Amino acid sequence: MNQCLPEFEKRFAINPGEIKDNGIDDDRNGYIDDYSGFNFVTMTPNIYMGNNLSHGQHTGGTILAKGNNNFGIVGVARNGKLLATPFLGTGGGYIDRAVLAVAYGDMMKSLYPATHNIGRSSNSWGGGSPSSFMDDAIRNAGENDIGFFAAAGNSAQSQDDPNTAMYPAAYAATNPWVKAVGASSWDNSKAYFSNYGKNNVAIFAPGVSILSTLPGGGFGEKSGTSMACPHAAAADHLMRSVHPEWTFLQRADSMVKYAKKVAALEPYCQAGGIIDLSAWIYKGVTDHTETGVDCVEWPVDNDAPGKPQNYILTGNPPYGI
Repeated sequence: MNQCLPEFEKRFAINPGEIKDNGIDDDRNGYIDDYSGFNFVTMTPNIYMGNNLSHGQHTGGTILAKGNNNFGIVGVARNGKLLATPFLGTGGGYIDRAVLAVAYGDMMKSLYPATHNIGRSSNSWGGGSPSSFMDDAIRNAGENDIGFFAAAGNSAQSQDDPNTAMYPAAYAATNPWVKAVGASSWDNSKAYFSNYGKNNVAIFAPGVSILSTLPGGGFGEKSGTSMACPHAAAADHLMRSVHPEWTFLQRADSMVKYAKKVAALEPYCQAGGIIDLSAWIYKGVTDHTETGVDCVEWPVDNDAPGKPQNYILTGNPPYGI
């Protein structure tokens, strides 16, 4: 058993209508014992996927890893909550299970807005053909103000070209609630493997040698647009906590508008750069400023980068998370 799991479980959004492990669908939502989410691989409430599947825990740690404990890393949205809906196993998965996972989050927000006030999903997966059912599920969730961040893909190909675009990120071409995220390297250039698209990739985020949590209580580095996607999703969580009155589409438009412009990324995404959390929060769609708050950018060393270029926010809480 993963020794980090008890702490990780504290990060889950708990279903207030369900009694844990009693074998009954207490809230009659169609899922038995979905106390901490639901596993759409096994179709059981056991959301832990085992030590052989590190991808989900790595991306989850980027979002939620606990801070101020002198141990490991800290997540971008370390005080957030996670609704766990895995649908990929060791052999991959099926698009109908992905549809169920998205629809589940949409349903839970409608049933329990106080405890499951979901603002977005983080989707570090890709492959397969387009599905009208998946597109509809994303749109339905979007109408419930749940955005869909998607990894742009790791084939160094254009998301603007229908012949090379990878799904689900490719839904961004016609679905406004899908925001594809490319991977930037330590010097803020495009990671060599990252997909790109001036029209259909919204922004870039760190995706090279990202240190995060692994099964078994350890930590390790992974690279990919899968690592970039949770950075963007977690940043959106922070943004929503500061401006809860904004819709997802308002936040996403503002994220692109107030990105940190990077010449090397200008041809590759709508934003022409990387997430600038300080500018995003304190300018945003209302162009207002905050007094008495210190916002600084992470220093960039383009000559000899020694750490991933990330964003940092300093100042006085509360930020509501």
